[in-house]
Amino acid sequence: MAKKYEDVSDLVASKACLNQEATHPIDNALQAGTEAFLQSDADEQLLINVEFRQPVKLAALNLKGVDDETAPRNIKLFINKPALGFEDAEDDPATQDIELSSEEATSDAKTELKFVKFQRVNTLQIFIGTNQGDSEVTKLKSLQFFGTTTENSNISDWKPKKG
Repeated sequence: MAKKYEDVSDLVASKACLNQEATHPIDNALQAGTEAFLQSDADEQLLINVEFRQPVKLAALNLKGVDDETAPRNIKLFINKPALGFEDAEDDPATQDIELSSEEATSDAKTELKFVKFQRVNTLQIFIGTNQGDSEVTKLKSLQFFGTTTENSNISDWKPKKG
């Protein structure tokens, strides 16, 4: 039986975004149901850093762009690297690389993650390297996280099996 994953976006404790347009900050992408959006400033790249209130197991993301031209295409995900900069994001191996089709990037489709690699996520770094239309700016309408909270193990609850 497959486990149902919930929206864990409400567990975001803090967020930051490098290269965001001041009038279109990261907060806009995390507010579901609004017309506001996150927009890059100097070029199409964005580096988003999200910290969760407690460790989470991530199973999927939804990165929904505004339109076919400015929606994200190439994305690199990193876990637990809060000091990551643009140069590191471009050069370092990612926890997972994602390439979104135009349809995936502008819909409410969930992008499945390699669940085994996202078991204890305290912080998530999302590097958007390019967008769908090679536009000068990237626009992100919605950013959602799906998974579960990690269960803390209590060693006193552990019982050895006999035989």
